[in-house]
Amino acid sequence: MQKILSMPREKKEKTEISELNISELIIDAIKAKNGEDITLIELGGVPNSLFDTFILCTAQSNIQADSITEEIVFSIKKLSGLRPINVEGKANMEWILIDYFDTIVHIFLPETREFYKLEQLWADANIKKIN
Repeated sequence: MQKILSMPREKKEKTEISELNISELIIDAIKAKNGEDITLIELGGVPNSLFDTFILCTAQSNIQADSITEEIVFSIKKLSGLRPINVEGKANMEWILIDYFDTIVHIFLPETREFYKLEQLWADANIKKIN
């Protein structure tokens, strides 16, 4: 029987996104479209959390929520080639969720953000308000 030797795997080049911080890119995109009340929730140390980071922001209208969503998706794709796994909530625009694997973006209208209060739900996480 002939032994099959596997070829050594080549190291993959680091993608641009691994060198840049995806959270910073997302926050810059939100700021570019005047998103408000930007909050970074670091979930890495929270037991049973499925994600590393939540980024929350508030949009004052459906049009602004859509604009922020499109800017995030466009900017991340342009700068890193990365596309979201899924974008949900564009039908009603009250709460849009953009899934970037370990980073989840939540874009809320003010009433919806106040109702769900994700910051309180994840109060045991490291929460940072972004200026």
